[in-house]
Amino acid sequence: MAAQGRYRILIEQAKVQLTADLKAALKESMQAGRLEEANRITKIIDSGGANAEEPLESPKARAAQTRYKAAAQRASQEYVLALKNALTLTLRAAQLDESNRISAEIKKLDDVLGRQADATSGFINLIPRIDPAKDTVAGQWVVEKGILKCLGGNEDRIEIPYEPPDEYDFRITFTKVGTNCIVQNLSKAGAPFIWVMGAGGGFTFHYVKGAGIGANKTTVQKPGIKDKHRYTSIVKVRKNGVEAVLDNKTITKWDTDYSDVEPAPFWALRSPRLLGIGAGASKAEFSAVEVKEISGPGKFTR
Repeated sequence: MAAQGRYRILIEQAKVQLTADLKAALKESMQAGRLEEANRITKIIDSGGANAEEPLESPKARAAQTRYKAAAQRASQEYVLALKNALTLTLRAAQLDESNRISAEIKKLDDVLGRQADATSGFINLIPRIDPAKDTVAGQWVVEKGILKCLGGNEDRIEIPYEPPDEYDFRITFTKVGTNCIVQNLSKAGAPFIWVMGAGGGFTFHYVKGAGIGANKTTVQKPGIKDKHRYTSIVKVRKNGVEAVLDNKTITKWDTDYSDVEPAPFWALRSPRLLGIGAGASKAEFSAVEVKEISGPGKFTR
């Protein structure tokens, strides 16, 4: 298949470019006396790019990895598109054996791409992993044209079949119409907590041990989230605390070792280890639901 040949050529070109870029980074590391870094770069070069994900520290080496990853992703995406076009043709021609072979190849590549972080932003798109029929905890949820939608109710929420690592960024982009709040369900080593953005102006983390519902040491009052306004919320979970950022502005921080997390039943998911999304008495659309893995890989549960 011509598409397969082109795919292989593009991947090989990306590896050749990676090797050239890393040789320049290797020279810089050797001159600076960074021998451990130089050894890691050498391993990637010697493997022909097979160990391209090896963690590197120098800006030049990391830039080379980013360029390679972006090129590999573009090649894979182009190949998947070509395969889908070929699948349509084989189905029309009733070539069932070939159709099955192509379908299996598409599924394999889609699965790999679905688990890969965007080469530029570092975020993994989680929406393709969500199945409302399996993941809905409360309310009515659908995925349409890559957008996760809540049809409106009360404490509506949906699980994401993904267990995050110890440190990560959880980012959503959303619009809503309704009277209550948007919630991000988070977890740290199995301890669940939530980030609440209120239409009435209350922004807070729950569940803080010994604190009441609606207010605690993390709570701030600001203008509430507006109807039909597009927001991007990022919650940064680290070993020594959590930071909430809305539209590039830090809203609040919670300095914690997570011993003061006290789970409560409201807004709870079925699994305390998963990420999730909630919408209170609101219709909402989530055009992005993403995670950036900071301390290592998370785990897809399905």
